Amino acid sequence: DDDDDDEDEDESDSEDEEVAEKGTSKKGKFFSDENAAWLKPKDNKKTLIESDDDEADDDDEFGGNDELEAEAESDDEEMEVERQSRLLDARREEEMEEAEEELRETVAKNTSIYHLPTKEELERDVDRVVPPSELKSHVESILEVLADFKQRREPGRSRKEYVDQLGAFMAELYGYLPELVEYFLTMFSPSEALEFIDYSDKPRPMVIRTNTLKTRRKDLALALMKRGVSLDPLASWSKVGLKIMESPVPIGATPEYLSGHYMLQSAASMCPVLALSPQPQERVLDMSAAPGGKTSYIAQLMRNTGVVFANDLKADRQKATVANMHRLGVKN
Repeated sequence: DDDDDDEDEDESDSEDEEVAEKGTSKKGKFFSDENAAWLKPKDNKKTLIESDDDEADDDDEFGGNDELEAEAESDDEEMEVERQSRLLDARREEEMEEAEEELRETVAKNTSIYHLPTKEELERDVDRVVPPSELKSHVESILEVLADFKQRREPGRSRKEYVDQLGAFMAELYGYLPELVEYFLTMFSPSEALEFIDYSDKPRPMVIRTNTLKTRRKDLALALMKRGVSLDPLASWSKVGLKIMESPVPIGATPEYLSGHYMLQSAASMCPVLALSPQPQERVLDMSAAPGGKTSYIAQLMRNTGVVFANDLKADRQKATVANMHRLGVKN
């Protein structure tokens, strides 16, 4: 029996070896032909496996691309910074060049000697119409010479020649009489005379004087502002003056004006009265009274006491003086 069992085992082992040889010889795998159909991997599964491998490879590649893109962005940022730095450097160089050019012009202007026109040169240009810009340039140049006369004057030219020519240029520039400009130059320094003439040539704002015999400046300002009038206090030296900046209504026809709450009067006309400084119970003679601006201001400062004599050269003008005295409530 034991011999039979050994023989059966040998036969089964030989059969298994034959099956294994058949499987490996036909398909190269350890399965039979009957199981080959369902043990063989399908093409789509293989494709999915390959695609998974490809995706893994792509992910690795994308990761590398991200790193490259990050490096490229950093390079772009550096390039932007460098570009801005170059722009700043270029702008700084331009500013330095402009500053140097301005310095050279200033030095040349301050060290150059202004040529004062001679009588012969002026006679040749008698018939020529000199533009205002040229006249203004002459005036400014002469003022610069007079400010540093020892260093800037032409040899052999006196200060009087410069001042006389300055007066001639100023008279022609502003349309003044040469004698009047010469008088201003005797009253003021050359720069002050030019400033005085320049301001005198500008239009003055409308100014009104509050009549404190009937109202206060604060109340008058509020009443006019309600009518749309834009105004400001005249100056620190005046407690009754108001400067009208803009008005939608005629200032000389408001109810406040007709009621005598204010008088149309220039700031320059108030100054003589302030210089006189009349006091209550005094006797004052106004020899140029019409139309009554200064006269009413004198009565206002005297608080309607004392006596004010209002005279004028022309009797016809006194009609306006009488009308204003009644309107403003002057009784003295």
